[in-house]
Amino acid sequence: MKFIINGGRGLEGEIKLAGAKNAATKMMVASILTSEPCALVNSPDIGDGKITEELCRSIGSYISRTGNVLKIHTPTIRNPKVVS
Repeated sequence: MKFIINGGRGLEGEIKLAGAKNAATKMMVASILTSEPCALVNSPDIGDGKITEELCRSIGSYISRTGNVLKIHTPTIRNPKVVS
């Protein structure tokens, strides 16, 4: 996994993470904290990820996958309630 970090006070950079496969779901949820597009590189295509994708879509995220790259963009939260 790789995070790209851009901050309002000159914080910028990239880090490469070798995390557990279930870390991707947490990163997907964390991506809704910004209105900027996010890309998760080397993102595993696992069952839990599909569930998290649907939850994120239900609140307004746009998600696409090309190979092992998952792109997620939540410009605005359209529906703050997640219905199970």
